[in-house]
Amino acid sequence: MNTGHLQMIIALVSVTLTWRDFAPQAPPATQPVSSLLLALAWNGQKYEAPEPLTIPPDVEKSDAYRQWWRVGDSRTIEWTDEAGRRCVADAWGRFKDERGELRPLIPTVSRYRADGTLEARTTNAPNGRPCEWSLFREDGRAKRIEVINRLSGTPGTPFVEYVTFYGADGKKEREYQANRYGIVYIEWFYDAKGEIDHWNGSSKLNVPPAASQPAGEAPSSTGPRATGTMISVTTFRDG
Repeated sequence: MNTGHLQMIIALVSVTLTWRDFAPQAPPATQPVSSLLLALAWNGQKYEAPEPLTIPPDVEKSDAYRQWWRVGDSRTIEWTDEAGRRCVADAWGRFKDERGELRPLIPTVSRYRADGTLEARTTNAPNGRPCEWSLFREDGRAKRIEVINRLSGTPGTPFVEYVTFYGADGKKEREYQANRYGIVYIEWFYDAKGEIDHWNGSSKLNVPPAASQPAGEAPSSTGPRATGTMISVTTFRDG
């Protein structure tokens, strides 16, 4: 090996080390949810909502992610989770937040089963907070559960405000509506036409949970029932 080739190899190694060691560190692309645990106001039973998809710290530290952050273009970032499932983040680029700081813009993160069907998808707000996420049935199209995370417009945000449960036919069957303290104060039940059939309700709109509230098991559809028109139901809305 002549001197020229050796100098070229040294230069390439130097460039590689420089990029890996000094490439700008991106801020966290996605943020966790403060709490997923909900309690039904009328019987104290607990329900833990499914977690949204986030980009793991080891992926954010990877060469592929750091290279994207340095360029800031539109591309997909893929990785395999601990269970061997393929995960895909749709990276749209970078933007400046209200403080003038650059932040990653990654509106969706998806997870796929081994057969290629969609298993879960999370939609993020520009600040990286998950605003909506869903779990899908085996066909990858029909939803099983959908969670809405309220990010603004009322004190106490962000918090999980709605959890919707879908039947095998893909139609909405039941829905929780919660306040900022994690109390589900309305449980809606839907008929085959997608209209409200009946509902469980409570007056605990903005009341924190009592310290002595018993820990329940899996939520059930039992509890006080009331029927009414949509006009009377809307009096239960939070904020």
